[in-house]
This record gives sequence, C-alpha cells and structure tokens, in this order.
Amino acid sequence: MKLFENYWISRNEPCPCGSGRKYGMCCKGKDNQASLDMDRSLDGQLLELLRRPVTRVCIHPDQAGCKGMVRNSRPLQAEGVMELLAGADKQVYVMDRDVEPRVIRFEDDEPIVLTDFVKVPVKNAVTEAFFCERHAPAFSLLGKGRFDPESREEVFLYAYRAFATEYAKQLTVLRSFQKNFKQRPFLFRLPRLITLYRATQKAIGELEPVKAVFDQELLKKTYGGLATCAVSLEGSMAFAVYAYRPPDYDMDGAKILHTAKNGPTRRLSITAFPEKGRSWVLLSCLEEDLEAYGELFRQLASAPPEKVRFYLSRILPLYAENMVISPRLWKVWSEETRLAFTIYANFKANLKSNFKEWMFDHYSEDIGRSLWEAAHGKKPFDYSKGPIVDLFAV
Repeated sequence: MKLFENYWISRNEPCPCGSGRKYGMCCKGKDNQASLDMDRSLDGQLLELLRRPVTRVCIHPDQAGCKGMVRNSRPLQAEGVMELLAGADKQVYVMDRDVEPRVIRFEDDEPIVLTDFVKVPVKNAVTEAFFCERHAPAFSLLGKGRFDPESREEVFLYAYRAFATEYAKQLTVLRSFQKNFKQRPFLFRLPRLITLYRATQKAIGELEPVKAVFDQELLKKTYGGLATCAVSLEGSMAFAVYAYRPPDYDMDGAKILHTAKNGPTRRLSITAFPEKGRSWVLLSCLEEDLEAYGELFRQLASAPPEKVRFYLSRILPLYAENMVISPRLWKVWSEETRLAFTIYANFKANLKSNFKEWMFDHYSEDIGRSLWEAAHGKKPFDYSKGPIVDLFAV
C-alpha cells in the first residue's frame, strides 16, 4: 500500500460502505445520519459501534448446502473442558464484550480501551457465530472422548476452528465498517479508524488463500494440507484458548520469520485445552509455512515440560481475547497480574492505535529478550519459576 493510504480514503477506491461504487461517487461529502455522544470516550463508542450485531453468514465452503440460521456455538466444544475449568460454581472468566469498555491512560500517551475479563456462567462463555445449523454439527467430533493426536480429522478441525474464528471476526469487523460508514461517513476522517480499516482489508486478503486450503480439505474430507505439533502436558491446565496468530519468537528467543518483506503474514492455529489429568497444546500451520515454524515445532516436541509452560505463559497472554480462565487460576493472581493480563489480551483484541502497536511490539520484544537470556545465560535458568502472568500458577 502507498504510504498515505493509512490516513485517508481515496476517491477512486471502492467505497467503504460496500456499495461497490467508487468513494468519490458514493459517500464522499454525504451528511451523517447518526452522531456520537461527545461527553463519552470516543474510542469506547467506536468499539461499541463495531461490536453491534451485523448480518452473520455461514463461512462453510458448501454454500449451496447452507440451511437454517447462523447460531452461536461454543468454540471449545467439549463440555468436559468447560466443567474442568468451571468447577463447582459452574462459572468461568472470559472477556466481556457486552459492557462498555474501560478506558485507561498512561501519563500523556493515548488512552487504551480495555475489555475486562468477568465471571460468567459456563453457558454464556465464549460463543461465536459463523456456521449455519446444517454445518455446525461438522465440529461435533471435538470433545467426544479424549483427544486423539493421531486423528487427522480431529487435529484438522481444531486448527480450522481457530482459523475460522479469526476469519469470521475480520469479516464481521468489515461488515460493521460498511454499516457504520453509511450512517457516519465523518468517522473515516479519523486516522485510527482508517488504520483499522486498512488492517482489516489486509488481514482478509491474507486469510483468503488459507481459507481456500481449509475449504478444499474440508469438502474432500481428506483433512490434510497442515503441519501440526501436538504437545501433551501432565495435569489439567486452568485455562483454554484458541487463536490464529503469528508468534514472534521461538522458545530460545530467536525471531520467527513469519512475515517476508512486503509479503503476507504466515499464522499459526493455536489451541490449548485441559482433559482430566492431562492438557493439550496444538499448533498447526499450512505445510508450505513449515519453513517458518519448523524450528518452534521441534523445540516444543523435545523441550522439558517446565520450559514449555514458561514459553506458553509468556506468549499466550498476547492472544488471549478468546481465552477461558478457571476461577481457581484467577483467584491466585494478584490485582497487578490480572491488570497486566487484561492489557496484554487487549493489544490485538480492540481498536488499533500507534500507541497500542508500540506497546505490543515493546512487550513482544521483551518476551524475545527474556526467552533468549533464559536459554543462553551463563547459569542454567529455572523455568519452573513462572513469569508475572503465570498461566500454570495452579
């Protein structure tokens, strides 16, 4: 993209309202049909607008076979997983997207919009809507009995579920942009909104070729095209998470070259969940992307459990917008730890800004530095001592 495209909409590009016409011949110069409350946080209101319901469509490749409504479903399908996390009171902690976000400031820097983690009943925990009634049962295999790492179908479906959640999220954000742009064209005079719009366009452009691979394998029921690392850990972890993200560093702090210059970002499907007495961490990428992630896979397969846990505690908080946390873990964290975790989880979850991107990069670099020092220090590092945000504290 040209340098200044992140700061304005060109009159010759397709209008952000989704009409298919050029911006200059469509919404440019139109009056606003709705306004904002100038007495409230602008960032908070923008986030609310982008979260408002839009028409959901099934993203299954068999579009001709779609039937019924696109209903909410639990990405962490296994009821046993949720029961392990919830405990006796049948409640868990998740990011609450139904309340007005919190805005915090760091001295003279930009405000950060935070969506807090709150305690909710299991039945309300982490629901997404991106498959119709006919296609949603395709994932019913997940959670039936203990996970089988030798099952190509099961491994594929976990990876596809993580990918589909991110893909559907980006489509929803794009449709929200289109809906709100029709009513409030003036919003696109704000650089931060244009930056988010451009990032959404870029993400969808990068995800479409990946979706083509998943779609082909799903329709043929061959469940291939992926390279997967499945790590088994003793004990039931007190969280579960799924994400489709590109970690920046491997276990020894070396930079992962997941983004070539002017090229697409190669991402990982990440899923972690507990079973009785055991936990699983699944990382999957396209076979063609194994060049970027092969070393990380080899490290995870051979590293001692305490090093794996330390690495996950450093990396996963950055991709925790879909994380489910057990009350027993939340209880042992201090208020400082909870706030730190919430900030990390929000870096990539909500409105982008230069300050948030700087904070994300700064924290990511800090992760890489700490992993490098732990692996290459003069004295052996004690990985059993978890970081500040220790996901395995219980």
